[in-house]
Parts: sequence; C-alpha cells; structure tokens
Amino acid sequence: MVLSALVSLALSCAAAVEPSPAQWQRPGPNLAAGRPYTLSPKPNYALCSADDDGKLLTDGVYTEGYFWTQPTTVGWQGGASPRVVVDLGSVRPIAGASYHCAAGRAGVEWPTALLLLVSDDGAHWYRAGDLVSQSREAEPPAEYATHRYWTDKLATHGRYVAFVVSSPGPYIFCDEVEVYSGPDALLSQAPRGQAAASLDAAVTQHLYVTQVIAGEAQRIRRAIAESAPTAAVRDRLLADLALAEQGLDGLAPTDDRPTLPLGEADRRVLAVRAALWRAQGKPALRCWQTHRWDPLALGQEPPAEAPKAVLAFGLLRGEVRGDVINLTSAADRDILLNVAAEGLPGGPRPAWLTVQPVAWTMTKGGGAVACALPTAADRQVTLPSGMTRQVWFGVDATKLAPGDHRGALLISGDGVPALRVPISVHVSRLAMPDQLSLSLGGWDYTDGPGRGVTAENLPEVVSFLQEHRVDAPWATGAVMPFGEYDAAGQQTRPPSTVRMDAWLARWPSARFYCVFNAVDEPVADTPAARARVASWIRFWASHLRARGVDPARLLLLLLDEPHDKQQDAAIVSWAGIVRQAAPEVVVFEDPTWDDPRQATPEMLSAATMLCPNRPMWLDHRAEFEAVYPAQRAAGRQLALYSCSGPVRSLDPYNYHLLQAWDCFRIGAVHEGFWAFGDNGGGSAWREGQVGGTCFSPQFLDDRGCQTSKHMEAIREGRFDYEYLTLLRAAVAKAQPGPATDRARALLTEAPQRVLAADSGAALTWSVPKDRGLADRVRAEVLAALEGLAR
Repeated sequence: MVLSALVSLALSCAAAVEPSPAQWQRPGPNLAAGRPYTLSPKPNYALCSADDDGKLLTDGVYTEGYFWTQPTTVGWQGGASPRVVVDLGSVRPIAGASYHCAAGRAGVEWPTALLLLVSDDGAHWYRAGDLVSQSREAEPPAEYATHRYWTDKLATHGRYVAFVVSSPGPYIFCDEVEVYSGPDALLSQAPRGQAAASLDAAVTQHLYVTQVIAGEAQRIRRAIAESAPTAAVRDRLLADLALAEQGLDGLAPTDDRPTLPLGEADRRVLAVRAALWRAQGKPALRCWQTHRWDPLALGQEPPAEAPKAVLAFGLLRGEVRGDVINLTSAADRDILLNVAAEGLPGGPRPAWLTVQPVAWTMTKGGGAVACALPTAADRQVTLPSGMTRQVWFGVDATKLAPGDHRGALLISGDGVPALRVPISVHVSRLAMPDQLSLSLGGWDYTDGPGRGVTAENLPEVVSFLQEHRVDAPWATGAVMPFGEYDAAGQQTRPPSTVRMDAWLARWPSARFYCVFNAVDEPVADTPAARARVASWIRFWASHLRARGVDPARLLLLLLDEPHDKQQDAAIVSWAGIVRQAAPEVVVFEDPTWDDPRQATPEMLSAATMLCPNRPMWLDHRAEFEAVYPAQRAAGRQLALYSCSGPVRSLDPYNYHLLQAWDCFRIGAVHEGFWAFGDNGGGSAWREGQVGGTCFSPQFLDDRGCQTSKHMEAIREGRFDYEYLTLLRAAVAKAQPGPATDRARALLTEAPQRVLAADSGAALTWSVPKDRGLADRVRAEVLAALEGLAR
C-alpha cells in the first residue's frame, strides 16, 4: 500500500480509547528512561521520524494524534523485523518491559511477536520473553487503536535489552519502549536457556524458530485449560507441556530446507496436543477438507460435522490442477502413511497423479505456513503426532486420456485404520493450447547470477519456470551493452553479444524476451546522442533477426515504476528514439502513479505495453479505470503486475490466481509478479532469517526451486484465463440459440462474479473469503464450452 493511501485511511479513523500514557502505572522504575539505543534497520517510513539522534523511543514522550504521521513515532516499512537495543549503562535487574504502538488500519497489523533478549556484555544473548504472548494487557482490538504490550514477569538481568518486532504486514510503528527494574536478587540468577553467540544468532534461534513453537505451546496450553475432560487430565497435560517447553531454548534447524517439526523438542510439545485429543476421545487419524487456497493452522481440527473428504477434478486436456485433503493425528507417535490409487488408469501409482505433503515452513512474521509442495518419495506421507498435515494431489491431464475416471485413494499406515477417499477426474476432449494467451513473467533475471539466482541453481531455476509455462523471461541490461561510438554517434565497435546469446539459448521458445535497461535520465538533446541510441537499438534488433528471433519479441523496460514528471520525461526521450529506429520492439512501462491521470500523457502513449500495479488499481479503482481502458482503446497493450511481500503473507487465491481474472476483465495480454528471482537474498525456506523480504512465489534457494501453493495458483489462474478466452472464441463461432446466449451471458458475468469482492485489503492470506468461487465459475465455463462443442 502506498503512503498516500496509508495517510488517508489513518485520517478517516479515530483511535480506540486507551488509558493515557501519562496515567500509566508502571510496575517499577523505568531503567530505559533517557538511555541510548540503536535501531536496526534504520527507520524508513517517510511520514514519521527517522530518529537520527536515537532519543525518541526512551524520552518518555508518547504520540498524540494519528500515530504514523507524527514526529514522535518511529516507523519501518518493507517487511523487516526491526530491533531496538537499549543500553542500560550497567547490568541491571529486570522484572518487566513495555512496547507502545498502534495498528488496525491501512495495512498496519499488530505484532505477532515482540521478542525480548538480554545480554550482560553485548556479545552473549539470552531469551527473556515475548511481550505478545506474555502481555498483561488485553489483546488489542481489531480496529485502529494504540496499544501497550507489557509484562512484569521477566525475572532476568542484563545491560543490553533488545526488542525484536515481527509483524505479518509491511509496516511497524513504535513511539516508546520501557524496561522495568526488579529486585537485586535477579542479578545473581542464572539466565534461562543457552546463550547465543550474537544478536543475529539469537534472533534466528528465538524469533524464527522457538517463537513459532512457543506460540504453538501457548495455544496448546489454552486448549488444555478450556477443554481437558477432567481436572486430573488438565494438570497432567499442563505438567507435560511445561516439561516439553524446557527443551525449546536450544531448538535450531539443522536442515538447509527446514520444515516443522524441526526436531525432538518441538515434537514433544506437539505430542501434548495429541494426548489432549486422545483424552477427548478423538480418533488417532482424521481425514477432512478445507479449500486448497484457505490458510491452515498447525493444530487445526475438522469441524464437528465435517463432511467426508472427496476429490473431484474437471480439466481440459493439457491442464494441471490440484486439490487437498487434511490428515490430523492424535496418535502417540509419528505415522508413516502410504497412498495408493484404486480403480483408476495407471494402477496404484499412476504417472498422472502426484502426491505432495504440504510442508510447514517458518515465516517472516514469526509464524508457520503450510505452503511448500515437495513430492512424496514413494508416495509416502509422514504425519507427526499432534498436528495436521495437508496433502496436495496434482492431476496432470497431459498424461491422462479424455473421459470420466472414478476410483479412490487408499491411505494406510501401521496402527491406524485405513482411509478411502473417493476421487473423480473428468478430462475434457477439448484441449488447453500449447501456448497460453496470457503471457507470464516474473523478473527472474536468468541472464546470470543475481539476488536469488546463482551460478549453481541457474539451470534448475530456468527448467522450473519453463515447466510452469513462464514465457516472458527477464534479463538485466547487461545483455544489451552499447559498444563504442564516434563523436557523431555512429557505432565503431559492436557490443559483445555473448551474454545475450547465452540467455536466448536458455529460453529458445519464449514469447517475450524482457530486458530491464534501467535508464535514469533523458537522452542528451544532441544529434550524436540520439544517433547513438538509435544505432544501439538497431544493432540489437538486427542481431535478434540473425538469431531467428523476431524483434517484436524484445520487450524493454526502460525505467522501472515511473511516478514523477522527471521519470516520465526520461521514458519519453528514450522511447521516442527506440520506436522510431526499431518500431517492432515493445516498450514496456509499469507506472506507479497513485492517480495515473496525473501521469505525463506522452509517457503513456510512448509505451507499447502499459503494466499498472494491480494492488494499486484495487485501491484506486476510479482513477485507474479512467485511464487504462482508454489507453487500450488507443492501441496500447495492457498488462498487470504485483510486487507485494513477504510473499507467504499473501493470499495465493486473491493475490496470485485472481490477477489473471483481472487481466481478462481489462483485456490484458501479460501478467507479472515480482519476483521469481528474489528470495530476499537468502533462502525462501528460511524466510525469517534473511535480511531482505522474500518475494519469490516458489521456494527458491541455492539448490533450485520447489513449487508452492502460490506458484500453483499463478499457473491455475492462467488456465482460468484460457477457459474464458476459449469460451469467447467458441461464442463467436457458435450458431445462434439458447446455449450460445447462455454462454455469451456467462462470458460477461463470470469475471464480474469472481471479482465482485476483490479489493486491496483482501490480498492478505489471513482475510476470510470464499476461495472456491473461481472453481465453481470455471466449472460452469467448462460445461458451456463442452455444450457448444457438441
């Protein structure tokens, strides 16, 4: 969400009533008052203070008015987990701490964790607590409010106190932190747990590892207190849980692709929940369903009257689709389950059916998400005690003959009753075309090593993206160097084509070859400068022709996300020369004007393809609808892109899949997502431990790529777009009649129905919504297509 939207939403609401900070009764002397501190990363939210002198958060001054627009507030944006490290001057006894903030509107979400770490020497750090789970204050309201997280139950000591904040959203704000003195006896008390050798190591261990399981332990504790069948069972389970929690401080991932549970310590915590379920009389294994795009909780159970799980697929030939079941274990041990098909083509292990246990990974917000989709070895699924494992079943209709296929999936394991899940697959005689109508790119920059693409994983990344039908790869401007020119702007020495040729060879069948040229100022207003640019683009157009590539497949992003007049002027300058010298080359621009009516008209008309930001469009519908449809009518092609993050906080349905539906609605021919090549500078499997924000929808690391719900949603969305495209063509060719009339009406109504509840606020995965609507409407489209084909 852009700053202006944040301000307008903030100004439209009033804070919930909270006791005035001046009336706050501290549980002890504030040791942090006036003390120096450091901030990492530096605050970067423009509408409040940068806190350059490092005094705001301990000066005792609380913000008045709208929180994130005041100079007494410090703010961050971009998905980082900021750290406030207060120096108390000497080792002091610490009984408590507090953190004062605001949230509840405009994409500002309440923290999921406020980790407290202490150190005597600034080198060795211990976990002291978490202000979110330990706060003595009631939970904050859902609407906009200020709120104090505080506790007086820390019982520790240290000179340095680190507040580490984690939020599922892109914004974090604070105006004051406090540390409360405790009795001197705390000075001689040994710290709990194991020391981390640095603050970075402590954050990795505690915020993104222990925090996930500690939060789960807290949920288990509440469930025991609320639903244990007897007091004796309650007391026994609470004691077991307390014992299991003692092992969490040393818990750390050992795998380079860590998934939950990580080891014996968290398995023991989860096993307590399984014991609670057994005490409640629940079976060892339960099979049930949620929609495949709905978020899932680690300990989520089926509703009391849950219907039996049934898998049903309807596909065109050449299409790939997935669906899920959930398996919940109350067993006293891990269960190894075998999955076999019965009564279906291909025998017990058909090649057209994949079995993918959905892996639980840790997120930037200090939570866990079921999203990664590794393929099960030998079609076996390990189900740990005390949790729910989702299993994704993928149907590949390139490997299955047309017709209606019915059978069952048999799920069996030692010591548990076998399960039989009915499955039906309808494969249409109509086919998905080899080249999809909606082009897809994702700033992968596979011309060479970069942020997430390395020399080692480059071949695997390219193969993965091609498998998922990415047909618009991206390269940096390094593939199009300028060469050398004389004073008149004529080329005297051609540029090297080595990098371009290697990139083209990796992508022999691409629909577009997209290059980010990253110009930053207009071409100098001299004949020689203009001649130089014209000679440069003519050289590359000629080189592509010599390689058998039509220059119309070359797409240039001259300047990224223009949003002011100076940037617009640079685009107009470059695009004018490019389009005159090589008119077939596509000039692509992705303007980020909040109100595109304020953009320079010449910039818009200079582009061949305009690619507005979809979340911005959803937040500024009237402004965008007033500009871009008219641009399409005037001859520009349209595209849509999205670039929000962290990616695991985003809804694969609303954010990823429905973008293709919006593309069809506005007549767009291309969609993009930032970015197939940006995993935050580390590993998508260790999202919480990397310094940057993870954007890659697939799980990208140095070893390569693993698909995910977000990546599959992109693929399915493009297939949905193709259904609508095929229906439009079928209606155009069909004879008049009732079936044609119904199909024509459906062509208009389908996007309207699916997108009716679409909004910028709905892009977050945690927002409840009907994620089965697109499936139901697509089934109607398939029926209409088959009806017209008869």
